[in-house]
Amino acid sequence: MSIFTIPPEHFNIPSTGTEGRMKDSDKTKEQLIDELVVSRNELVVLRKRIFEFEKLKNQGNGLDEKPDFKSQLLDAATDSIFLHDFRGNIIYVNEICYISRGYGKDELMAMNLYDLDVPEYAKLIKPRVKGLMDKGNDIFESAHFRKDGSIMPVEVHARIIELDGEKLILSVVRDITELKHAEGLLRDVEERYSLLVENMNDGLLVIDSDGKFAYINRKLNEMLGYPHDELMDCKMEDLLDTENREILYKQLAKRRRGEHGVYELDWIRKDGSKISTRMSPMPLFDHDSKFKGSYAVITDITRRKKAEEALKNLKDELEIRVKKRTADLKVAGDKLQIELNIRKKTEEELKKEKDKVQMYINIAGVILVVIEADERVSLINKKGCEILGYPEEEIIGKNWFESFIPKKERNEVLNSFKNLMAGEIGQVEYFENSILIRNGDIRIIAWNNTVLTDEEGRIIGTLSSGEDITERKRVEEALKRSEERYRTIIESSQSGIISIDSKAKVRYVNQQMAHMLGYTMQEAVGRPVFDFVDHKGQKRLRDHLKRRKQGIREAYELKLIRKDGSDFWALISANPLFNLKSEYIGSVGVIINISARKGVEKALLGAVIEKENDLRLIMAGMIEAIDQLKEKEYHDLLKQQSKLT
Repeated sequence: MSIFTIPPEHFNIPSTGTEGRMKDSDKTKEQLIDELVVSRNELVVLRKRIFEFEKLKNQGNGLDEKPDFKSQLLDAATDSIFLHDFRGNIIYVNEICYISRGYGKDELMAMNLYDLDVPEYAKLIKPRVKGLMDKGNDIFESAHFRKDGSIMPVEVHARIIELDGEKLILSVVRDITELKHAEGLLRDVEERYSLLVENMNDGLLVIDSDGKFAYINRKLNEMLGYPHDELMDCKMEDLLDTENREILYKQLAKRRRGEHGVYELDWIRKDGSKISTRMSPMPLFDHDSKFKGSYAVITDITRRKKAEEALKNLKDELEIRVKKRTADLKVAGDKLQIELNIRKKTEEELKKEKDKVQMYINIAGVILVVIEADERVSLINKKGCEILGYPEEEIIGKNWFESFIPKKERNEVLNSFKNLMAGEIGQVEYFENSILIRNGDIRIIAWNNTVLTDEEGRIIGTLSSGEDITERKRVEEALKRSEERYRTIIESSQSGIISIDSKAKVRYVNQQMAHMLGYTMQEAVGRPVFDFVDHKGQKRLRDHLKRRKQGIREAYELKLIRKDGSDFWALISANPLFNLKSEYIGSVGVIINISARKGVEKALLGAVIEKENDLRLIMAGMIEAIDQLKEKEYHDLLKQQSKLT
């Protein structure tokens, strides 16, 4: 329908019919002039109504019901696009808007932003609109209600545009449900991992391929007596003497070959004292099977080593005394009474020595057990009785392997014992196996074994010191599972993930992040993060990193530079990282490539400007046509007036 055939009642303008109208020939000059003024005012109203009608018509299905290419382009966008006024009244939405929220198009168009936003964000609409009026554009997070009552977290890019002389707000809205879910999972995994390792009873360290500390937990800090920051600037070899450095180098060579195994290492503490530890290391490799370091659980065995040393000294001293007393008895063999007296005295002294040895054995914090060649227990200390759950009298004389070793491990452990009896101690000096305690539970024990010999040097049994490492093994297994879950979440993410340290150097990137930047993961790690932005972006990035140190989490856009020199726009959701002392140690960011969205925004802006120009041309033509029509009527009216005068 042409705008020139719209009935006057549509615009609420009185009909120009001739019913009851005075003839022009009967009117005075003053009446004709008054009617001319009224007609001109009615023409102004008509122009305004025509403009409003054309505006409403263009907001419908398109001029003359023809397909609108620009509307199809907006409907093809993956982000929601809203056009609304400053009061929250919705003027336009694209297809993804109402589909993703479960509404029909008419239902959503009839709503106000105050109805669509959840209450906590609805109350922010007015201050955000005020901010938009000051700045012209803004980026913020919000949340919308879907029709079924569920909530959709969104990121909004809003700007003020002018359409037909009216200022409106154009908002490009992205559904960030999956991003929020991934951030939550990542945060939960990191918190559980940190809580686990920081509350271990053993030390835990991670070193890089050069042997430099990459991570140290609280317990290891306490064991070594150094401040955390001072340790993090060291290598392992800096805390070892020459002998232990050689041990470390040999072990690191094994890690590079993918081997793992338990060994002992003596460290030099900050105060100069030494601490003996058992190292339980595991090698670390990247996805390209390149060695990148290792981690190890570290147990303080200083007390056990001192107890073993004291026990050995007492044993040596006892053997010397027995030999000396025996020699004295032989010299005095011609005097039976003297011999008997000396023997009695010797027995008393031996009993005292034995009681003394038993006392040292009982105060040891590890299991000490002597197993004779016939596989029976001849000595066990108080700690061993406590762990097994039996009194000493129910253990002494029993076959160790049949009574206290689980059936599935019995043959292996017995074979190791037989190797000891055969003098092959190097193979089984250190050994881990399970023991069966009284209540039916299984405990894992780490044994250090030595053989006992008679005067002729024949092996007559073994002396073993054992430490209960059940809890440590459980922690190691939990740590391994936690690391695997953490790695699976990170590496399967469709978003780029990057972690930097407090000096803005890259500590980690996942495969997706490396792909975005055009680097391999190994090339990206260790670089300053400023290598991935241009000079202008470096200044912005420094400002954002200052906000990380203040504990501020935020999302922002930044242009990143690939290895080949090309660039792309990225949406960065950044989170600061702090240690248990609330010290800033770096940040982690989730990166999304938004270059495609930037293209859509540019195309949308161009479409709006083109539409505005088209409307201006149409209105100019209409106004010119109406002016010509009115001018003709005006000249006709003047001719009639001239005839009357």
